[in-house]
Amino acid sequence: MLQRKSPSRKISSVSETWKFCIITGSVAFIILVFHANHDRRVVNQLGFPGSALKSVSCDQSSTPSTDKSESFGLKETRLIRLTTQQDVESSTRSIKEISKQLDSRETELHRAEKKPVETNINQNSQASAPRVESAKDIKQHTQTMKCNIFSGKWVYKPKEYPLYKATQCPFLTEKSNCLKNGRQDSKYEGWSWENDECEIPRFNGTDFLERMRDKRVIISGDSLNRQQWESLYCLLYTSLSSSYQKNAYFASGKAFRIGDYNATIEFHWNPYLVDFSENENGKMILNLDQMPKFAEEWKDGASVMLFNTGHWWLHSGKKQPWDLFQYKGKLTGKMPLKRALKLGLRTWAKWIEANVDLSKTNVFFRSISPLHYYKQWCYKITEPMTERDLYKPEFPLSLVAVVEEVITGMKVRVTYLNTTKLSQYRRDAHLAVYGRPNLNHVGNRSDCSHWCVPGLPDTWNRLLYSSIVIDSQKGVSASF
Repeated sequence: MLQRKSPSRKISSVSETWKFCIITGSVAFIILVFHANHDRRVVNQLGFPGSALKSVSCDQSSTPSTDKSESFGLKETRLIRLTTQQDVESSTRSIKEISKQLDSRETELHRAEKKPVETNINQNSQASAPRVESAKDIKQHTQTMKCNIFSGKWVYKPKEYPLYKATQCPFLTEKSNCLKNGRQDSKYEGWSWENDECEIPRFNGTDFLERMRDKRVIISGDSLNRQQWESLYCLLYTSLSSSYQKNAYFASGKAFRIGDYNATIEFHWNPYLVDFSENENGKMILNLDQMPKFAEEWKDGASVMLFNTGHWWLHSGKKQPWDLFQYKGKLTGKMPLKRALKLGLRTWAKWIEANVDLSKTNVFFRSISPLHYYKQWCYKITEPMTERDLYKPEFPLSLVAVVEEVITGMKVRVTYLNTTKLSQYRRDAHLAVYGRPNLNHVGNRSDCSHWCVPGLPDTWNRLLYSSIVIDSQKGVSASF
């Protein structure tokens, strides 16, 4: 006989079942809430609706995205909204791409900060470095400028410099020979220009002459380029053996020949680079659209041509060399100096473009040599200036800008030897009162424009030589 279940027992089973369901449901609810909160945090991190990604803000020099709708500028932010799993994956890829771009940008900027940059003499302070405008510019500079030989510091190396003594160069003019004219200290001869990022080639006279075998070097410009010419032939002469020195001589007042190499080092005085001559009325005319007649001699070709101009454009009053400007057949007594300089330089530039075969000739233009008058007085100075000591250059930066503008605008390549700032440190290396004998007691006659030789012009020639070597290796920029 079957027994009927007791009603109380049935009620107890139902209660237990409900209890189990309630407990299970509660646990499930808690788990769902936990996962929901976790997912919301994940969603907030990824950028679901209601959660904006932090804006990526870079300066205006950032590299623009290939998608024109995207921008990393200061005025715009990037907001990513996700609605599907596909959007999540797409956004994740976008975030990775942005991160990769920013990492790349940061790396480039870091390298740019570590890398020495050329002095930009267009800026208000010559001691300041040029600003790299974009990552693209950084890449271009990296490709063409592994090392800037004009950026660096002066290191005292008396065991290595000077490369020669004044007494070893019998052709050195008296007005450049400071020690002969009574200068007692010689520390100014022992400084070497060095770069932390690379080793600047040391001047090698034998190698230079081998490169110039059967060739000409033409140097033209003002008295500062004449001093560089003096320095160069002294560097070359003293690198020769005694038997070779016997065949080194002046073929004329402007050409130094090294017979065993059949090499000629010439100087052509031409402070304006254009024609400067006296007319039939006895007036000194600066012909802004005409090259000097002796420029015809340069058409025979040269392996190296080096030019400069600068100081003579600033002479005024009784010291002004010219009486009149001539341009397009018209004479005028007045013309803004900046315009006159630009017209003259363009005439020179057009001549170079039309007459120089750059497959055979390296053309160089040396930058302005600094002055150290007034507060930067050079009298009795025996140490280079420090970065803190540097004053605003006395040569007008607007005129320097004209020089750079013309050179960079040329149709052919001209290497700019930017020696201005490195020379600005060397207040100690000027002639001062030692350009002539028996003037060392007259401080107010100091020449704080020209330089002692041996001295700073040797460094200019080292950088000229380095530029030639570097250019042949296509490894390092020696220009802007």
